Amino acid sequence: MFKKHMPEKSIGFGILLFACPLICWFIFLLHLHIVLLFIALIVTLLFLWIWFGTFYQVNDEYFMYQSGPFRKKIPINRIVRINRNVRSWVGMRPALLFEYLQIRYNKYDDVFIAPKNEEGFIADLITLNPEITVD
Repeated sequence: MFKKHMPEKSIGFGILLFACPLICWFIFLLHLHIVLLFIALIVTLLFLWIWFGTFYQVNDEYFMYQSGPFRKKIPINRIVRINRNVRSWVGMRPALLFEYLQIRYNKYDDVFIAPKNEEGFIADLITLNPEITVD
């Protein structure tokens, strides 16, 4: 089994995400310095990569996520709990939304994601590991 899940995207989160590159471009336009141009380009490309390059994958052994340059592979048999509708400012959040699923794995590790089809995503994980509890 191999499934790719796309993220839910929020316009408000997108505006917040792209505020940083816009500020970089504004500063570049004020000072017109070559270093500021490179910084603005790098920041813009990074944020575009995160916005368009975020997805989640489930295969027989692993749950994987990628959000721009950030990626991780988590063994499905290590996932112990999924919490819904969580808001947190702590932890890895490869999500493009303000409310997301919290996936708890190992003993104290967690990741926050926001798949477009939450029910399908949770069903895929529970099919592979029925020990997962969902709150």
